[in-house]
Amino acid sequence: MKSLKSLVALGIAIAVSSTTFAETTNPMTAIKESATNQAVTSAKDSAKSAVTEKTSAVKQSAETKVANAKEAVTSTKNSVKKAAKVNINTADEKTLQTLDGIGEAKAKAIVEYRKQNGKIKNMAELSKVSGIGESTLEKLNGFIRF
Repeated sequence: MKSLKSLVALGIAIAVSSTTFAETTNPMTAIKESATNQAVTSAKDSAKSAVTEKTSAVKQSAETKVANAKEAVTSTKNSVKKAAKVNINTADEKTLQTLDGIGEAKAKAIVEYRKQNGKIKNMAELSKVSGIGESTLEKLNGFIRF
């Protein structure tokens, strides 16, 4: 009986070994693994491509939104500048320089004119300031008060 059990155990061991050996040396197994690896690689590449495209689209959308927001802020700043009239008689040089057409030299000239002649009463008197001409007066119209 012992020899029969040993023989059966040996037979089972040989069968399992031969099956395992057959699977590892089977050319179909190698082809199957190769096809699986190729499919996995292809899926990874496809997923990377999809992620890259989506990332690019999101980035472009974000850049567009940022550009629109910057434009809106600039527009709002310009509207605020236009809405708030500057008093030509009380504004300091920095405030005067915020006006379109007024740089550092013209702002100093306006302040100096006020010191020498008193308050500026109207646009005609403002044109007497050195460096202020017709084009500057046109730019300032609607943005200053006296």
